[in-house]
Amino acid sequence: MNSWTYNGITWYYDPDFDLSSWKSEEQLGKYRLPTVQEALTMLDYNDPYPAVVDECPFKHIKSIWTHHSYASNKSFAIDLFTGQVYKSTKNNIRLLALIKK
Repeated sequence: MNSWTYNGITWYYDPDFDLSSWKSEEQLGKYRLPTVQEALTMLDYNDPYPAVVDECPFKHIKSIWTHHSYASNKSFAIDLFTGQVYKSTKNNIRLLALIKK
């Protein structure tokens, strides 16, 4: 598991995590998904494309999922390239960035 600390939040990222078998946040154990507000803290809107700050090790990843859901198996995601918040299903997410509980 890789980690990165920015704006007081330590992000954890496991490139081998199998999202296809993930059913609920309870499976994440001592970790949790970020809120939309937490995810937005890693963006720099003064330097778009990519919108994510230069120090972010996840720059090659298109988007992250947040714990804010709007329907079963659907959640809001953050596009790390454009900085947009959008609705997504689990199948479209490229990164599960986690925060320790």
